[in-house]
Amino acid sequence: MTTKEEIFAAYKMQKDSYNFLHKIMAREGIIFDDIKIPITDKTLKPERIVQLVEDVFNTSVKNQDRKQSTIFGRQAAAYLLRIYTRLSLSEISKYIGVSDHTTVHYSIKKCSDIMKTEDWFKEKIIQLCEELDEYALYLSK
Repeated sequence: MTTKEEIFAAYKMQKDSYNFLHKIMAREGIIFDDIKIPITDKTLKPERIVQLVEDVFNTSVKNQDRKQSTIFGRQAAAYLLRIYTRLSLSEISKYIGVSDHTTVHYSIKKCSDIMKTEDWFKEKIIQLCEELDEYALYLSK
């Protein structure tokens, strides 16, 4: 019989191997996006993802203002919701407080573009991905 510790060790080894291969492929120019694809097949709750983004960016993504912290948080939430859930663009728009799917599409693209130029933003997204991966692992226990 397999214990939870053995399952966690196997998961950690698989994730470490994946991260190692990811770094090699990025260094060789095979891939350009530095954000890891979630290994888990569990779908996280969208509310949890939005809450985590709001905590990291210290804002509410549903605010109807144009503060940079709100805009960056909204873009990060849209990007992470697209990666970690199976929601459509229209469904994502309801969670981040925008009017339609085209705004969500723009936010996801803009987030990807910002990560290529701004290291601080990319580090926050990576931090959020790591926390979401750990939370997904916790849910799978």
